[in-house]
Amino acid sequence: MVFKAWFFTLFFIFPIFAQEIQVIDMKYLVDMNNSYTPETFYTHKEKLESSKPIKSFGYTDATIWIYYKVKNTHKENADNLLHFSYHLIDYIEVFEYQNGMLVDNYLTGALTPYNTRKIDSVLVVFPFSLKNNEVKEFVFKINSEGPLLVSTNLLTHQEFDHLSHKKEFSNGAYFGAVFIIIIYNLILFLIIKDRAYLYYVFFHFSYFFLQLSGQGLANKYFWPMTPEINHFTIALMPPIILFFLTKFALLFLEIPKTSKIYKRLHVMPYTIILTLFLIPFLPLSIMNKIYLPFIILVPLSLLLTAIYIFFTQRTLSSKFYIISQSVLIGGSILTIFNSINTSMANELFMHASQLGTVAEMLILSLALANRYTTMYQKVVSAESDLRDLNRNLEQKVKERTQDLAESNQKLFTENGNKSVLLRELYHRVKNNLQIISSLLSLQAKDIKDKEAKSIFDENNQRIKAMAMIHEKLFLSNDLEAVNMQNYISDLVNDLQQSFHMQTLNFNISCESFVLDLGKAAPIGLIINELITNAIKYAFEPSQEKKIITIEMKVREDNLFALEVSDNGKGVDLEKVKRGFGFKLIESLAVYQLDGKINYHNDHGLHHTILFSREMLL
Repeated sequence: MVFKAWFFTLFFIFPIFAQEIQVIDMKYLVDMNNSYTPETFYTHKEKLESSKPIKSFGYTDATIWIYYKVKNTHKENADNLLHFSYHLIDYIEVFEYQNGMLVDNYLTGALTPYNTRKIDSVLVVFPFSLKNNEVKEFVFKINSEGPLLVSTNLLTHQEFDHLSHKKEFSNGAYFGAVFIIIIYNLILFLIIKDRAYLYYVFFHFSYFFLQLSGQGLANKYFWPMTPEINHFTIALMPPIILFFLTKFALLFLEIPKTSKIYKRLHVMPYTIILTLFLIPFLPLSIMNKIYLPFIILVPLSLLLTAIYIFFTQRTLSSKFYIISQSVLIGGSILTIFNSINTSMANELFMHASQLGTVAEMLILSLALANRYTTMYQKVVSAESDLRDLNRNLEQKVKERTQDLAESNQKLFTENGNKSVLLRELYHRVKNNLQIISSLLSLQAKDIKDKEAKSIFDENNQRIKAMAMIHEKLFLSNDLEAVNMQNYISDLVNDLQQSFHMQTLNFNISCESFVLDLGKAAPIGLIINELITNAIKYAFEPSQEKKIITIEMKVREDNLFALEVSDNGKGVDLEKVKRGFGFKLIESLAVYQLDGKINYHNDHGLHHTILFSREMLL
């Protein structure tokens, strides 16, 4: 019963209140030259024809003059309001006349501070009072850079309260639904990290803010004293909305980045963003005309792309996109046509874009939910496949590990056997060389000729040098590398004992170089030969301080150098070249190791033999 009473009051009593005031006359004038004043228009009004209560003027720089004449036909006093349905009119200057005399004048509008309004409401209303049979006249001077729609009606205070509540309810429902869907998609983005959701959130957040400004709510709650910000926001939002719409569509429709369609559409959002730099320099009326082709062409291009994808690939995402964007584009086109001078202008078309937005969000919410479900099913399927692959992989790894363990054990056994055999080989070679050395030593004792005996001793020392290398390898943990520092030290000690030269000093610097057997053996013979020659021929018997220097190093030119020198008397270089020792050194260093020999006298004989660095381990 309460609902029936409320319904009866709303639809039957309110219209009766509205009939208390009668509009006797309504006229308008488009002042293209902005030459009229309130007085000249007021006197000129009699020459004008009466007009309809709704009139669209589109984008115009002209001043619009509107004349209203109202009368109270009720027996009691009446308080009423004149309501302008379109609330984005920049400036409305009100002139109130009674009996031909100006009794009130004030300025309000979207570009005036919010507190200039007679009533605290986002609705554009002008209150007035009339006594019984009283007549009042109103002149409205209207200027606006944006699209101008003049739609007026008379309201009682009850009707105004009802209209305000209805407006608040519709705004609350619209902005609440949009905000919930924005948060919902933002949460989905944070969960699945799909950028399509993020672009969709930015797209509708931008549109959300545009609607806040367009409905006058931002002007009321955010910047009531600086309405220019609201003006700027309305100019700023369209290119941002189109930018995020394009980015969203490219991802949502799953257009390959290598396709020609993607390359063409990918340029559009950045072209749109460039228009933002024009905002500080151009008036809103011109900016709106610049945006108008983009607002139509960009969504239409994306829609045609979705239609093409649907007919070629039959994807579900393209189907949802076609339906949702058709609704949104249809509503936007109706609103745009409503803002220019066409016969389609009415209040339903004024809110068509808002209605289209709600429908588009509902459809795309279903599409994005389906997208999430599809992605979730793919993830579940992929996880199942991954578990199967992991099980198979673990089994293969287990089998392979077992095979490798068996192979490693086999190789370890074989390697151990080979190490034992190789160590035994070195040991036997060393023993054989020592036997040969012992035989030569025994044989040398019976030789009376000093020269022959010297030859025997030199060859015996060479054999000892080679035997010493095999002994080093036999005693070492590494069966393939010889530490030259230790080897040369032992070789020098052996030569000192052999020649009984305990007073001879040796300077050894080898930087712990390591060589394999194939390189260490010939270099050992070379060092043995050079030291033997120095001991025998370099020094005078009377010389007190006798020094032989042995150095191995890597030079700046990246060559490996062996240097052997003494501080003796020096020798005849030509005689050295004719000797057997030099020929042996040349054979080992040059022909076997690809080295180069340099020698000279400088306070003793200096030998420098250069090798490639690659011979080092």
